[in-house]
Amino acid sequence: GFGIVILIGLVITLVMVPLWAVLAHALLRMTGKTAGTMGRTTEAICFSSGANMVSAVPCIGSYFGWIWWVVSAVLTTKERQKVSGGRASLAILVPVVIMILGFIGVYAAFVAWSIRMSQAAGGAGAPWGTPAQYGQPWMKNTSPLVEAQLRTIDAHLRDYASRHAGVLASHPLAYLSIKGMNASDAIAPGSATSAILWRASGVLLFEMQFAEGQQRATYMAQAERMVGSNAAAVRLGDMIFTSQGVMLAGADPSLWVVVCYPDPAHNLMPSAGEVVHVLLADGTTVSFPWETLALKAITQNQVRAKMGLVPLPNLDSPNLPPSGSGAPDGSAGGDETGGTEGEVPKPADAPPI
Repeated sequence: GFGIVILIGLVITLVMVPLWAVLAHALLRMTGKTAGTMGRTTEAICFSSGANMVSAVPCIGSYFGWIWWVVSAVLTTKERQKVSGGRASLAILVPVVIMILGFIGVYAAFVAWSIRMSQAAGGAGAPWGTPAQYGQPWMKNTSPLVEAQLRTIDAHLRDYASRHAGVLASHPLAYLSIKGMNASDAIAPGSATSAILWRASGVLLFEMQFAEGQQRATYMAQAERMVGSNAAAVRLGDMIFTSQGVMLAGADPSLWVVVCYPDPAHNLMPSAGEVVHVLLADGTTVSFPWETLALKAITQNQVRAKMGLVPLPNLDSPNLPPSGSGAPDGSAGGDETGGTEGEVPKPADAPPI
């Protein structure tokens, strides 16, 4: 939580300040004489850090606080080392630029590594429907983690419903936001599915999480156009949302809301004894052996019929086309079964959804 963020910031500062001081003093010595040793340069940088208190201002502080620290460091270095403003600016700014470029390089390397891992696990470069070739067995030993994750999703769904007259979203992409559900919440523990590359109706999960205003409205319109409003089942990463547009308060307590079923485009198909986890409308979770999912779905469709909802499609078909980043180029518009990207396609004998 917040304590971890503070700890990480402290560690970064303890590494960054000495490095900054060493580089700054080296540049000062390379460009002329100084009034003191490197200790005085370090003091100047540390004394100027008080300006970084601006970072504590919510929302905007983190964007501007460090800039005022840099400006203050230039001024204090100029006075402490008795050098010109140009030399002080050069000594302070060059290390800052180097560290920023280094951070960008590390981030780019991480993204490239994530892309390679996703492709190796049956990701963007894999043929349509190719399962992962390695990784943990499907949902093995992760039941407590999955249940906790479903409870987190339930909290986000209830928060959304409380702000929309008690009604759940017409498409699960609506739950993703900076203050709401995270893209990583849609990825099951131990899954090879990538939260970075997975797309729902042509929209990257992270794009939707940080989208605002008109861009967000455009993404939602695109999703509902491709999948349809209030579809019976829509896949978001490893989670299949099954209660689009439902009035949550009046729903049958046993109604399925979210089914955790890792995307078969990126994970091995489950075997006998492995477990499916389901979030119910009353906020509780249930689990049962994967091989009983089809029978459980029949009972669930009886619940849905009483509520006037269309039946669920076949959720556990091994031929269910992937709906995330494993789709080949040009396939965003649908597949031979009539499904669309981001939607759980229906088998040939299933009712329309």
